Amino acid sequence: MSIIIVFSKIDNGKHIKDLLTHNGFAVTAVHTTAAAALKEIYNLEAGLVISSVRLPDMHYREFKECMPSAFDMLLIGSAGAISERDSQGILSLTMPLKAYELLQTVQMMLARNQTYSRKENKRPKPGTGRIRKPLMMPSNC
Repeated sequence: MSIIIVFSKIDNGKHIKDLLTHNGFAVTAVHTTAAAALKEIYNLEAGLVISSVRLPDMHYREFKECMPSAFDMLLIGSAGAISERDSQGILSLTMPLKAYELLQTVQMMLARNQTYSRKENKRPKPGTGRIRKPLMMPSNC
Protein backbone atom coordinates (compact mmCIF):
# COMPACT_ATOMS: atom_id res chain seq x y z
CA MET A 1 0.00 0.00 0.00
CA SER A 2 1.24 3.43 -0.91
CA ILE A 3 1.28 6.41 1.43
CA ILE A 4 1.30 9.90 -0.07
CA ILE A 5 1.71 12.94 2.20
CA VAL A 6 0.42 16.34 1.03
CA PHE A 7 1.06 19.48 3.09
CA SER A 8 1.45 23.05 1.90
CA LYS A 9 4.53 23.36 4.14
CA ILE A 10 7.09 20.76 3.08
CA ASP A 11 8.64 20.64 6.57
CA ASN A 12 5.34 19.45 8.08
CA GLY A 13 5.09 16.71 5.46
CA LYS A 14 8.69 15.65 6.05
CA HIS A 15 8.14 15.42 9.82
CA ILE A 16 5.18 13.11 9.28
CA LYS A 17 7.17 11.08 6.75
CA ASP A 18 10.05 10.71 9.23
CA LEU A 19 7.68 9.57 11.97
CA LEU A 20 6.03 7.01 9.71
CA THR A 21 9.25 5.63 8.21
CA HIS A 22 10.86 5.43 11.66
CA ASN A 23 7.94 3.22 12.68
CA GLY A 24 8.08 0.87 9.69
CA PHE A 25 5.71 2.48 7.18
CA ALA A 26 6.88 3.03 3.61
CA VAL A 27 6.05 6.55 2.40
CA THR A 28 5.90 6.83 -1.38
CA ALA A 29 6.09 10.62 -1.68
CA VAL A 30 5.70 13.99 0.01
CA HIS A 31 4.10 16.81 -2.01
CA THR A 32 3.11 20.43 -1.41
CA THR A 33 0.22 20.56 -3.90
CA ALA A 34 -2.78 18.40 -4.62
CA ALA A 35 -2.00 18.45 -8.35
CA ALA A 36 1.46 16.92 -7.82
CA ALA A 37 -0.02 14.31 -5.50
CA LEU A 38 -2.73 13.40 -8.02
CA LYS A 39 -0.10 12.80 -10.71
CA GLU A 40 1.61 10.38 -8.31
CA ILE A 41 -1.66 8.74 -7.21
CA TYR A 42 -2.75 7.93 -10.76
CA ASN A 43 0.43 5.87 -11.20
CA LEU A 44 -0.40 3.72 -8.16
CA GLU A 45 -3.04 1.07 -7.48
CA ALA A 46 -4.23 1.90 -3.97
CA GLY A 47 -3.18 3.55 -0.78
CA LEU A 48 -3.57 6.33 1.73
CA VAL A 49 -3.27 10.10 1.32
CA ILE A 50 -2.41 12.09 4.43
CA SER A 51 -3.32 15.71 3.77
CA SER A 52 -3.65 19.06 5.49
CA VAL A 53 -6.99 20.83 5.27
CA ARG A 54 -5.56 23.77 3.35
CA LEU A 55 -3.58 23.21 0.19
CA PRO A 56 -2.42 26.00 -2.14
CA ASP A 57 -4.15 24.71 -5.27
CA MET A 58 -7.24 22.78 -4.18
CA HIS A 59 -9.68 22.38 -1.32
CA TYR A 60 -9.47 18.98 0.38
CA ARG A 61 -13.02 18.05 -0.73
CA GLU A 62 -12.15 18.67 -4.37
CA PHE A 63 -8.89 16.77 -3.88
CA LYS A 64 -10.77 13.78 -2.43
CA GLU A 65 -13.26 13.81 -5.32
CA CYS A 66 -10.38 13.63 -7.81
CA MET A 67 -8.76 10.65 -6.10
CA PRO A 68 -9.51 7.07 -7.24
CA SER A 69 -11.80 5.15 -4.89
CA ALA A 70 -8.95 2.79 -3.99
CA PHE A 71 -7.34 5.64 -2.00
CA ASP A 72 -8.41 6.75 1.46
CA MET A 73 -7.79 10.21 2.89
CA LEU A 74 -6.61 11.12 6.38
CA LEU A 75 -7.14 14.81 7.00
CA ILE A 76 -4.95 16.68 9.50
CA GLY A 77 -5.71 20.20 10.70
CA SER A 78 -6.60 22.49 13.56
CA ALA A 79 -9.59 21.64 15.71
CA GLY A 80 -11.49 24.58 14.20
CA ALA A 81 -10.77 23.57 10.60
CA ILE A 82 -11.63 19.93 11.26
CA SER A 83 -14.92 20.77 13.02
CA GLU A 84 -16.01 22.86 10.01
CA ARG A 85 -15.50 20.07 7.49
CA ASP A 86 -18.58 18.57 5.94
CA SER A 87 -17.21 15.68 3.90
CA GLN A 88 -18.30 12.18 4.79
CA GLY A 89 -15.92 9.26 4.47
CA ILE A 90 -12.79 11.19 5.45
CA LEU A 91 -11.08 10.40 8.74
CA SER A 92 -9.37 13.27 10.50
CA LEU A 93 -6.91 14.05 13.27
CA THR A 94 -6.48 17.40 14.98
CA MET A 95 -3.32 19.36 15.67
CA PRO A 96 -1.30 19.19 17.79
CA LEU A 97 -0.81 15.69 16.50
CA LYS A 98 0.00 12.86 18.89
CA ALA A 99 2.41 10.37 17.32
CA TYR A 100 0.64 7.27 18.62
CA GLU A 101 -2.72 8.50 17.30
CA LEU A 102 -1.26 9.05 13.85
CA LEU A 103 0.49 5.68 13.81
CA GLN A 104 -2.60 3.77 15.00
CA THR A 105 -4.87 5.57 12.55
CA VAL A 106 -2.54 4.94 9.60
CA GLN A 107 -2.20 1.28 10.55
CA MET A 108 -6.00 0.90 10.83
CA MET A 109 -6.64 2.65 7.50
CA LEU A 110 -4.03 0.60 5.63
CA ALA A 111 -5.41 -2.64 7.09
CA ARG A 112 -8.93 -1.66 6.02
CA ASN A 113 -7.68 -0.75 2.54
CA GLN A 114 -5.85 -4.09 2.20
CA THR A 115 -8.99 -5.99 3.21
CA TYR A 116 -10.94 -4.11 0.53
CA SER A 117 -8.22 -4.87 -2.05
CA ARG A 118 -8.30 -8.58 -1.23
CA LYS A 119 -12.07 -8.66 -1.74
CA GLU A 120 -11.65 -6.94 -5.10
CA ASN A 121 -9.00 -9.50 -6.14
CA LYS A 122 -11.36 -12.41 -5.37
CA ARG A 123 -13.93 -11.22 -7.90
CA PRO A 124 -13.97 -13.20 -11.14
CA LYS A 125 -11.82 -11.73 -13.88
CA PRO A 126 -13.52 -10.50 -17.03
CA GLY A 127 -13.15 -12.58 -20.20
CA THR A 128 -9.67 -12.81 -21.62
CA GLY A 129 -10.78 -11.06 -24.82
CA ARG A 130 -11.63 -7.84 -23.00
CA ILE A 131 -9.25 -4.93 -22.74
CA ARG A 132 -9.42 -3.10 -19.42
CA LYS A 133 -9.58 0.67 -19.59
CA PRO A 134 -6.64 2.40 -17.90
CA LEU A 135 -7.38 4.42 -14.79
CA MET A 136 -7.92 8.01 -15.92
CA MET A 137 -8.07 11.24 -13.99
CA PRO A 138 -11.55 12.81 -14.04
CA SER A 139 -11.82 15.72 -16.47
CA ASN A 140 -12.63 18.23 -13.73
CA CYS A 141 -9.36 17.56 -11.86
